Amino acid sequence: MLPLAKVRLYESGVGYFERAGELRGDGAALPVPSAHLDDAIKSLVVLSRDGSVEDISFNSRLSPAVARARAGLPPDADEDLSYGALLETLKGASVELRVDGARVRGRLVEVAEIAPGEVGYVSEASSSGKRARGDDDDASDAAVKPSPQLFVTLYTQDGEFTRVPATAIDTLRPIDASQRRRFEAALEAQETTGYQTSTTMTLDASTQGPVRLGYLAEAPIWRTSFRLVFDDAGASTLQGWALVHNDTDEAWDEIALELVNGRPDSFLFPLAAPRYDRRGLETPERELSSIPQLLVTTPDAQWGDFADTWGGLSGTGSGYGSGSGAGFGGRGKRVPQVRQAKAAASSRTTGSDLLTLGDLATLAGATAKEGETVFVYSARRPLSLKPHRSAMVPFLSESIEATPIVRFASMSHQARHGIRLVNDTAKTLPPGPVSIFGGGGFMGESTIERLKPGERLFMEIGDDPDTELESEVNSFKVEHAKAVVYKSYSDELEEHYLRTREFTLTFTNRSGRAREVHLALDISRNARVEGADGLDYDSAADQPLAIFRLAANDNKPRTLVITEALKTVTSRAAIRESSLRELAAAENVPAERRAVLSKAAELMRGVKTAEDARDDVGKKLETAQQDIERYREHLKAMGDGERGGKSPIVTRLLAAEDRLGKLREELELAEDGVTQANAKVGEELAKLTSDGQRIEIKP
Repeated sequence: MLPLAKVRLYESGVGYFERAGELRGDGAALPVPSAHLDDAIKSLVVLSRDGSVEDISFNSRLSPAVARARAGLPPDADEDLSYGALLETLKGASVELRVDGARVRGRLVEVAEIAPGEVGYVSEASSSGKRARGDDDDASDAAVKPSPQLFVTLYTQDGEFTRVPATAIDTLRPIDASQRRRFEAALEAQETTGYQTSTTMTLDASTQGPVRLGYLAEAPIWRTSFRLVFDDAGASTLQGWALVHNDTDEAWDEIALELVNGRPDSFLFPLAAPRYDRRGLETPERELSSIPQLLVTTPDAQWGDFADTWGGLSGTGSGYGSGSGAGFGGRGKRVPQVRQAKAAASSRTTGSDLLTLGDLATLAGATAKEGETVFVYSARRPLSLKPHRSAMVPFLSESIEATPIVRFASMSHQARHGIRLVNDTAKTLPPGPVSIFGGGGFMGESTIERLKPGERLFMEIGDDPDTELESEVNSFKVEHAKAVVYKSYSDELEEHYLRTREFTLTFTNRSGRAREVHLALDISRNARVEGADGLDYDSAADQPLAIFRLAANDNKPRTLVITEALKTVTSRAAIRESSLRELAAAENVPAERRAVLSKAAELMRGVKTAEDARDDVGKKLETAQQDIERYREHLKAMGDGERGGKSPIVTRLLAAEDRLGKLREELELAEDGVTQANAKVGEELAKLTSDGQRIEIKP
């Protein structure tokens, strides 16, 4: 057997198992758990010096249904299998019975249940010849009533038929070895714990010399945990440990262990069990029987000699039928209700894509490095691991850039201890929990997501009761209409503007040591921040960070000024005349654009007039509908007495229906008027297109 030389584990739940050794011209063996056989067939790779491999053989693995069928067992493994049903599967087979210590050989003819009094019934006591006598035997004999028993009919090697109660059989063994193998195959196929059974793949090769042979198989996912350790000088070291599991029945003896932090695609594919396709059945035009005509009858019996006839009934028949049906529920006619559809009106505020103050998100890429994302970590020394045991294997120990910080999630949140971690190593760090140690003890815990070289991570590890923050808004200023743009493809009007806020921040540092405070800002990335000691960007939270470096017992106030480039996007349905006039009056808007906005405002007055006219017609139409409903209810209440054509109610109903028809025509014209008025506004606003040039805002 080729020894295991290397195991490479992946994050996608598979492992590559490689064996290496010397071939001496007599082939090699590869033990594979039955559950891994499909994977091994799919991915087996053989590498030898001259590449001359003749074949790779293994015992065929049958599907449970096929294996049970070949053994004569029911195809459904969940179906209850009684002792009698098991004996039925051996009908016609040569068996050996052991009854009362004696061995009897023969062919099993029949398994049947016989009631007391029927021919061939043998009591259990008489068949065994043994009875345990007691003082109350007479009473028990009278109380016990014989019950039907299962009997086995055997045709012995001496040419005799014998009947044996099934309860008297101590053991039963099929004589035919192939029969026994079929039962064993059925049991192996039924076994659900594939890891507990093994299949040997045999490599037949005339090659002599070194060979490497490997395959892919399911394997436990390797997982990581980290330790971040700060020394007394503040330097930090990241230790990485991998948790690996040997869930096989084979010991890993001095193997090379490799860990891959990638997820290559892999899938299950059934290959090991033989599969069969289905063929169509073609039959001769003339029907031919597989049973001889005179097997159980004679010509005389067929002709009609009923005294000697073996009776049988047969019949054929066919029938055809079809039916279909459909039903429709009736409903009373009602006058259609008018539903006036209106476009959804909305307005939202987001970062401006025309005004440029600066992209704070670029701070996150200031130290990014280009390099590979998927890496292979190799264990420092060969690994020995017994079957079904786990091990923690160190795979990383490097200095890393890490800074203890105090983090505020907002100006109103409590302070939290944290760590700013920058992956300045050359490899991607896989995800996992991290425990932080420093100052002679434990500092806290967090998690590391997959971190590429150059990327940074901000972790919170515990509460900080020694640092507090009070904030106050000093001023709030909005510079409206730095740019006004209309997007025809989305029917939206954009107002780009600047918003400036000034805050007074008062930090309280009672820790007795210097602190680096990171304040998360709920602002857009297109912004300018002044007054902080530094800036950073949390890519995971998509938030800019203002950094303040506090000396010990530092309580002096800080002034923070935030200017954001924003835009308000208003849908066409939400645009109002008043908002257009406000934009037209803004000093920042060029004169030609103010003229467009003023004209659009005048046209919006026409839209309002058209909408009022449409709504007025709609109210009249609704009143007409209500009148028609009321007249019909009156007619229904009067019955047949006043249903003539001269009834006043009928006259009013007909007049109301005529009026309803005219109102519908008026409503359609009014809707067209609203559409045309809106189109004129859209045509005018379309003149406010953008040339795509960004407007840089100087400090």
